[in-house]
Amino acid sequence: MGFLMYRTTKLIKVDVWQMGLLYYILAGAILAWQVSSVYNSGSYLLQEPIIGSVNPFAVDSTYDTVKAAAKEANYDYCMGASAPTSWQTIDVGDDFVYSPRCENLHKYEVGTKQTDFISFISSMMKYQTYGWPCGAENQSFATEALAKCDAGTQTTGSAGGQCGCSITYSLYPTAVEDYSIDFAHGYAVSELQGRTWSGQSAIPASQIDDPYKSLDTTIRMPDGTVNLVKGGADLRLKLKDLIAMGRLRDGSDGMTLDDINEEQTSADGTKNPHMRTTGLTINVIMDYTNRQPGLNLAFSHDVDVTLRVEIPSKLWTSTGPRTTYPVQPYARNPSDVGRYYHRVIDYPQNVNVNFKDVGYAVALDANYLLTVFVKIIVLVGVAKTVMDFIVFNMLPNGVSTVLKNKREEVTNRQRAFAELGLKAAITVGQFNRLDDNNNGRLKLADLTKVFGSLEHVGPTEAMQIAKTVMKKAKAYSDGSDDGKDGIDFGQFMSISEGSAITFDRFLDLVHKTGKMSASKEDEKAAMVAYAEAAKGVVLDEEQGGGKRKSQVDAEAAGATYVPKPPVMPPGVQRAMCHACKKPFGVPIGATMVACPHCQTVNQLNQTL
Repeated sequence: MGFLMYRTTKLIKVDVWQMGLLYYILAGAILAWQVSSVYNSGSYLLQEPIIGSVNPFAVDSTYDTVKAAAKEANYDYCMGASAPTSWQTIDVGDDFVYSPRCENLHKYEVGTKQTDFISFISSMMKYQTYGWPCGAENQSFATEALAKCDAGTQTTGSAGGQCGCSITYSLYPTAVEDYSIDFAHGYAVSELQGRTWSGQSAIPASQIDDPYKSLDTTIRMPDGTVNLVKGGADLRLKLKDLIAMGRLRDGSDGMTLDDINEEQTSADGTKNPHMRTTGLTINVIMDYTNRQPGLNLAFSHDVDVTLRVEIPSKLWTSTGPRTTYPVQPYARNPSDVGRYYHRVIDYPQNVNVNFKDVGYAVALDANYLLTVFVKIIVLVGVAKTVMDFIVFNMLPNGVSTVLKNKREEVTNRQRAFAELGLKAAITVGQFNRLDDNNNGRLKLADLTKVFGSLEHVGPTEAMQIAKTVMKKAKAYSDGSDDGKDGIDFGQFMSISEGSAITFDRFLDLVHKTGKMSASKEDEKAAMVAYAEAAKGVVLDEEQGGGKRKSQVDAEAAGATYVPKPPVMPPGVQRAMCHACKKPFGVPIGATMVACPHCQTVNQLNQTL
């Protein structure tokens, strides 16, 4: 199952505390930056636009009728000739005329509405024209008109032609800012994580079933107080409060209609008019959201709205003129070109209130969080790359050189096999020290007794360690050995070094990398040295007419000795020394082996 193993890079810990501190500071800064950025922006949340709508209308319950009854005493723009200088008449010909005059008008005269919009007349020019056929000035229609018209406006002409006169004046609706606006509003959310729902500010919480919630409205008043209007309650604001709440482009607020509009001038450029004269555009921003304080991990149907007011500019604002004919044009004599008529043109300046819905319903976006996690890993990886460059290239006094050599390892098959071969040579000594009986196998007893000299390892723990090693040896077995006969050198090498290939597999492949020219003398010396290392094994059988060891042991115990066929140790076969003529065991495959009795090197012809 080796193909299922997970492979990763080797970890090297560099013991330079300054570099470690710098790395953790850098990684911590990246983590804090990413978490703060994602949390503050809310980008880890799915967002669905909330569609809102407002139904505004004017109410006169807050209109100050007492002041309006004595308007000339209470309002500067109603005082006529006694008004302050800034309100005095500015006659600019046929254009707008500023005059301090006001009239008490009904709320439906000054206010018009649509969905998400309501407008109030703050000032108005009225143009009235009376017409009659020239020559009919003595008739009642013309005489009544002339009595009303402005002096000097009468026109003349040939009999039957068109003559007439006109009236031009401006007026201000008295205390228009005292009218209040009622505005019920609602919202709808479509397909946010498969959920669609809506709400209305006019519905109280008692009439709403879970999981849905009432639509509450938060309003910051001009005096700084914050009003929370619960769902089901009336939403009402005075026009003057909306104007005062309006935040200008420079961040200031608290404006009134009686302020001078410094951004505009009269038609002749000689005077700055009042805001009441020019009109004003107000944007009431309805900011809807279901986002709650905190991480918003749970889905919420609780949508609320925060109201704020913006004033985009102080330009002249008008809904446009309106023309009516109290007397439709007619002629008494078919031959007359002139007509009898009364035409009225009302040209208002308005305070236009636009209700704009903005905002999003949100829900947790698990996929985006995964993206953020990956991004953090990548950025921390960049920091690690920077630190690696510093540690392995920029540390003084040769530190980077030493660390770089420790980190970088160049390898290929030749190098790897050479390293494994050298480790095997070193490991032979370790294996032989553990193999007390020199039979080429480490058994449970061999491994257990090693720990006898250690005080803190008891016999039970020592045996468990040994069994663990024996069990691991099976992983490097070819299947013919279950480990009961002990661990051979190949298994010992594979376990101790953790090699990518077993030692037996290494022996199968080493001929591919062991091709090197050497002199005959060097090769012969190597074989002699190998022969000196390949010692024969004393066998448990008669040697030179003597008794077998097993027979001697049986007689000493008073038992009857029954001869058995000689049994060779694992990996050993029988040979006869050509010098002393005694049998001994030799490793299978060995060609030069020293006799354990007389130490004579015997040259053998074995075929593997």
